Amino acid sequence: MADDERSWARALMVSSGVALDHRDRAAGPSHEWLEAGAADLARARLLQFASHPDPRIRETIALRPDCPVGVLATLAFDGDRTVRRGVASSPRIPQAVSTELAGDRDQAVLKALLRNPATDEATVRALAGHRRAEIREIARAAIERRAAALPTSRDAAADPDEHIPMELRDRWRPPQAEVSPATPQAARTYAPRPVVPARAVIRASQA
Repeated sequence: MADDERSWARALMVSSGVALDHRDRAAGPSHEWLEAGAADLARARLLQFASHPDPRIRETIALRPDCPVGVLATLAFDGDRTVRRGVASSPRIPQAVSTELAGDRDQAVLKALLRNPATDEATVRALAGHRRAEIREIARAAIERRAAALPTSRDAAADPDEHIPMELRDRWRPPQAEVSPATPQAARTYAPRPVVPARAVIRASQA
């Protein structure tokens, strides 16, 4: 193949997005990434992963339903936007953290914050006055969606994983407690209760 043909073919391959070298491909899920999303992750290990150099693992920690509030507050200042987006999507995001993220310059973080049902009402209403029209529109839609209807207890019980972010539902399966069936017991028979005579009867018999 001529040099011109080689350069043309290489340019076409580059434009297709297919990696020319295996080293150019994004690394797949690591065992640590899978461990970070496991339901039985120890707290000490969780704290270690919160400062992991891989932003995907820090994002996974931020998305955990049991992520400590202090860790969420720390990750809210993470330099990687995907980690801050994970904090904005946290099912237990506190108002102080959501207020801080409301000033984030990344639109993906703001959108995640507005689409998170756990975000407080004050933050959502504050973003309804954002300078970007797209953010204002999403915020107003979130306000209307919240005002439309409140979830009933039946709706909440229909999906036991509702509090778990979609990114973790394939890995987050808390162990179910094994409950042994109750053993039927035979009814117990007690002796009749003795009848105690009244005081007036006792005094009359002693007279």
